[in-house]
Amino acid sequence: MSQIRVVARLKIKGGKLENFKQVAQDCLACSRSKDRGTLQYDLYLSADESEAVLHELYVDSQAMIDHIDNLGELIQALGDTVDISVELYGEPTPALIEVLGGEGVPTYRFVGGL
Repeated sequence: MSQIRVVARLKIKGGKLENFKQVAQDCLACSRSKDRGTLQYDLYLSADESEAVLHELYVDSQAMIDHIDNLGELIQALGDTVDISVELYGEPTPALIEVLGGEGVPTYRFVGGL
């Protein structure tokens, strides 16, 4: 299974909600127009608008690397509005782990399912 699934939890910083919403829309638009290996990129906002969850699915590790490259400076802009925690599901390549900053990202390997 080469697909990479990501669950990103985004805690919106105080006073940054409107900035977050704009940057999130920019990220979605960028992903729609540039990404080729992104299968899912769905954003959910909590009822009190203090947190968001992003569900991402890529055909493989390289597709996620390409996505990160495509977003470019938008990643920094997003980081200015939220505190991010990320979980990876699948078997990421060493190159993807390096792009994400090393072994600190929780990673879950697929065991089985329907």
